Amino acid sequence: MLALTDILDPAKGLFKLSSNNVALQPSPHSFLVPNHLTHFRYAGRLIAKGLIEKLDFEVDFTKSFLKHILRNHKQTLLKNQFSFEILFA
Repeated sequence: MLALTDILDPAKGLFKLSSNNVALQPSPHSFLVPNHLTHFRYAGRLIAKGLIEKLDFEVDFTKSFLKHILRNHKQTLLKNQFSFEILFA
């Protein structure tokens, strides 16, 4: 999961630390990174693969970002028989 750690690094410009300096959220300036949408898609796939394979990786996203992800993909998650508990375990 070294690639995921690299993508999530706030110094790369795709994500930023929230006000508590612990949780991550997408950076409002991520559009400055070339091919930023491709990088976000890749990060999402790496996270999904880690969840499917039950790999341990520490990623702290803000609650608002997690709610946004779940709201937009609730039907997809249910179709694929994911449990919301996996995301918060």
